[in-house]
Amino acid sequence: VVEIESLRIDLDAKQVVKDGATIELSKKEWGLLAFFLKHPREVHARERIHLAVWDDPHGSDVRAVDYHIMNLRRKLEVDPAKPKLIVTRVGRGYSWRSPTETQRKRSH
Repeated sequence: VVEIESLRIDLDAKQVVKDGATIELSKKEWGLLAFFLKHPREVHARERIHLAVWDDPHGSDVRAVDYHIMNLRRKLEVDPAKPKLIVTRVGRGYSWRSPTETQRKRSH
């Protein structure tokens, strides 16, 4: 379980709660979220994310990563236009939060 401000993410239960409300995620959004939480603060190129999350990486365009990250930001971020959770690293890819930000992990 990961808690960040008003967000609670339970990967095992596949449950996200934001401000007390359950947030529904698609299969790809869950895949992206799990990928980022397993590799926090690392910068990942779009191609690497695509290979890790898509069942058939050759069946879709790597730009699909951008689309799904946009949707995930819309659901998780306080201000999707100024993301703080899934951060764009210009010319490099995406990362989950910056090294200076903290998150709490709790075990069951």
